[in-house]
Amino acid sequence: MLKEMGLDTFAEHFVSQLEMACLVFDNSRLGSSDVKEGQPRNEMLPSIQQSDIQDAITYVQSLPEMDPNKIDVWGASYSGRHVLYLAAVDSRIKVVVA
Repeated sequence: MLKEMGLDTFAEHFVSQLEMACLVFDNSRLGSSDVKEGQPRNEMLPSIQQSDIQDAITYVQSLPEMDPNKIDVWGASYSGRHVLYLAAVDSRIKVVVA
């Protein structure tokens, strides 16, 4: 899913109902994300998307207002598969919603 497909609505609900912050982003090559010259747009490569999620986790952990030991991930549609896989291999992830 792209963030323009209503992900911000889900994030707003999570934030209003739970004590959490949400980072909503588009994976590389999708939506409003950048594409390097010569690379295709809208190409869905699982390894790149998983790397994007891990980069987002690294970014969130660097923010002073965030607790780097309380990282949850949420994935809808195809990204649901990615967050399940990453939770198995990335010990920074504490909770998964897929």
